[in-house]
Amino acid sequence: MVSSLVQKSVAMKIQHESEAGSLAYLRYLLTGQFHLSRSVLSFAFSAELLPGAREQGFQASMMLPQIKAQCDVQMIRVLVQNTADVNLRCHGLEKICRQPSGHTPLMMAARCKQDPVVLSTLLELQADLTAASRFGAQVIHWVQTPGQVQVLANAGVDMQNLTRFRNPPLASVACWASFDTVKEMILHRCDVNPSNAGIHPLHVVAAFSKRQAAEKAQLLLEHRAEVDVQLSTAGTSIFACICHSSQIISYMYDFGSLSAATKLFGSLEGITPLGMAAFFGDHSLTRCLLEAGADRSIANARGDLPLMLANAQGHRAIVSELEGFQQRDKDQP
Repeated sequence: MVSSLVQKSVAMKIQHESEAGSLAYLRYLLTGQFHLSRSVLSFAFSAELLPGAREQGFQASMMLPQIKAQCDVQMIRVLVQNTADVNLRCHGLEKICRQPSGHTPLMMAARCKQDPVVLSTLLELQADLTAASRFGAQVIHWVQTPGQVQVLANAGVDMQNLTRFRNPPLASVACWASFDTVKEMILHRCDVNPSNAGIHPLHVVAAFSKRQAAEKAQLLLEHRAEVDVQLSTAGTSIFACICHSSQIISYMYDFGSLSAATKLFGSLEGITPLGMAAFFGDHSLTRCLLEAGADRSIANARGDLPLMLANAQGHRAIVSELEGFQQRDKDQP
């Protein structure tokens, strides 16, 4: 029933857009209809179809990664043969399919968790491996599966590419990809202690990885990730300014009364992975870092120890864990 209504809705949208709507949106909808023949898609994306066939920032190339690899990657070739620019940046897809502006089809394919064959096909069609987002992140920052990592590594992607926030690829991938993907990155010599990085993989795992955080951290530690590395915002311009401003505000008001964003940004400079785990209240990760020898006495630039951050955030279980390790240390001869 629901499926039937969705199909009917899409059909009505296609009819409307074909009669009086946007050519770009029509192309997007048609590309989603995987049962269409290549000849129909070829016609729909023909440069001669309408005067607006080359709409700025929303050309046929923006639709390439939306095609499922298991259907027919040859459709990608059809679109490229019909003037689609395989390196054109996307704009205007935020509302349609939640894709950020400025990404290339290769970045979108990785981010959409497409089959590795889609990435290899785009690369074969001259997709730019070194193209970066507005924040300086190349495609390796967006990989979601081990297979994607293998394809890009074999193509010679820069496994150490730093963004403008001095964020390395392994940190990005550790944030949202699976344990197996992080492992594949390490197997392809992605540095767990990247030089000149401001934000390290352990920081990101502690802050943003909601899946398998402790397992990912343990993997990084087994490959000699520095357990007490401190975050640095130096050289990141706008990001450093936001953190510095938040830190100043945190001195002016009661820390506990501040917004979550102000507390976070105000605490980042100099924070360790243990401090990050304490701030976000990840119990299993806190224990993992403590057992790996994390130093509880290292404060961030504000002077906050991990125990203080956990207390300020109301994470009682973390406070108990940190105090328990502290007492254990005192009891040891």
